[in-house]
Amino acid sequence: MELTNNPVEAEIIDLDSEFSRYFSKLNEGFQANWHQKYDAISLAQATNTAASSLRPIYEQLHERLDKICGLYLSTDNSNREAMREYIDGRRSLLLALNRHIGWCSRRVKVKADREVLRRGLAAVSLQDDRLDFRDNYLALGSLYLDSVEAGVIPSVDFYKVGLLSSARSRTSWPTDSTQNFLTRFEGSAYFRESVAPKLLGDQSR
Repeated sequence: MELTNNPVEAEIIDLDSEFSRYFSKLNEGFQANWHQKYDAISLAQATNTAASSLRPIYEQLHERLDKICGLYLSTDNSNREAMREYIDGRRSLLLALNRHIGWCSRRVKVKADREVLRRGLAAVSLQDDRLDFRDNYLALGSLYLDSVEAGVIPSVDFYKVGLLSSARSRTSWPTDSTQNFLTRFEGSAYFRESVAPKLLGDQSR
């Protein structure tokens, strides 16, 4: 068991441990409900059944993680850097941060939910390019579209949270930082090919 006198680090350590238990139970539930059929319907049914049984735990953990994201946005640059380092190497929490983008996306319902959008972006900033960037693209695309549908114009928030993010590249490919990933999201090939056409589709209705 890891010990620390820092309450934020202690919460991060505990969340990583709790999310590890959650993902383990999720996998056990999937295996128990999967009938060794590889078609999309069978896989989706097993996944949904396993997730439904753990929904209360999932919500409680993401509510706690959301507070961490809120703190990350409100603190200073030095503390943000420290929080990113606390998370380094904590695989379960890194996965949870990616899932938290979707958790926030489903909660952006009206224009007043801009802070929910920002906390979803904070999850990406905290994760700091430690997982496959393509997963973040997919999650951010949904967050962007859901925000626009709710009446929130997300451009400025992507840029502002991007500026709070690390300017250091952690990978050899793509050779980019989380700061650039967020501030230049609207200029990315992914946005141009997968997000912008859906925005145009909404405007044509």
